[in-house]
Amino acid sequence: MENIFKTAGLEFDDQNLQQLHDAGGTAILEHLHQLAEKHYEGAMLVSRSAGNLLLKNHFSPDVVGYIVRYTSDMLVDDWFFAFVVRSFGTGVEVPYERVPEPPPPEPYQYKGFNLISPSDYQTAFQEVGLGEKWPIFEKYLKPEIRIELTRVDESQIPIGISKIGGRPDLPSSIPWPSEPNEIPLSFLAQFNLSELPSNGVEHGFPSSGMLYFFYSSDQSSWGDQKGNEQSFKCIFIEKPQDLQRLDFPPLLMEGKFHACKLSFQTAFGLPNREYNFVDIHLSPEEHEPFIDASIHSATHFSKLLGHANIVQGPSMEQECVLAPRGYAYADLQKPEIKQLVEAEKGDWMLLFQLDSEPAPDMCWGDVGRLYFWIKKQDFENRRFDRVWQILQCY
Repeated sequence: MENIFKTAGLEFDDQNLQQLHDAGGTAILEHLHQLAEKHYEGAMLVSRSAGNLLLKNHFSPDVVGYIVRYTSDMLVDDWFFAFVVRSFGTGVEVPYERVPEPPPPEPYQYKGFNLISPSDYQTAFQEVGLGEKWPIFEKYLKPEIRIELTRVDESQIPIGISKIGGRPDLPSSIPWPSEPNEIPLSFLAQFNLSELPSNGVEHGFPSSGMLYFFYSSDQSSWGDQKGNEQSFKCIFIEKPQDLQRLDFPPLLMEGKFHACKLSFQTAFGLPNREYNFVDIHLSPEEHEPFIDASIHSATHFSKLLGHANIVQGPSMEQECVLAPRGYAYADLQKPEIKQLVEAEKGDWMLLFQLDSEPAPDMCWGDVGRLYFWIKKQDFENRRFDRVWQILQCY
């Protein structure tokens, strides 16, 4: 019965059989013989259909592979075997016993953790069943300064104090920054660096000075192309003097935000699961427990330093290399560009992350986040004017 196709009534001679062997279809013969032991009439119908397909397509490797997969599936799934035979419309019925599908896995129940110190993360990893993975991820911890906002009347915030929204307190020698079309940038935040906590954690900021952030009032910059640098600005004043609270410029029609006083908390953070260097350490079943044990349970995620809480994908570091030079993602197909990105993307660090915050009425894109990135060397040298801004949203 080796020539099962001939047994099934096909003109399938020894030369055809040899062609099937040469095309790697030996498994088809084995599968059909085993199906014949299950149900002879059904196997003959399948053999006739498979043989016709092979002859019609001249033993194409694609067709051979297709038949191998389908006959293999019929061997392990009696219902599928019965379904295929029934589809021929001959009235032949292959009996089968439908194996019940296993119940869907229980959805993961998020616990939600208040993650501040390294020991908080270690405890969370143990509670979600990832205790053995903690030594791997402990080395990825980075210090960050989390920011809590409280909306107040701006008159309650003294000049020169940290705040988000409202109007900037700038020296008289520095005008309100504008884009080249003379449309003023929106004022986002100012930080009096002497107010930043350390709590024994080295964060690297100067011990004094003022740091200001501005961004396009119409949110025209996504940070994905050269020229976007005209739509954001970071100003550092080492020794602020003669600070005055500026009035909103007449040309600033949108992008005016309510003033919020700030409180700071020194903490630690882990990178998002989407980063390749994180994901390689996790099985699919460990993704949700890792998310639970690696993201603190705050409602909003505005902060200085640390890992970015990404929205769209873990590509911002390479975007910081590409966009200022006028390159796009398509340019990564060029070996020299790819080599440049691989060499430099690790030089970039998160400086400031601003969430869509309800207190100042800030919403970035479709409830996204603003990220200001800086090269590590520029951060150390206080060259805060060399930041690169990126917007990600849902």
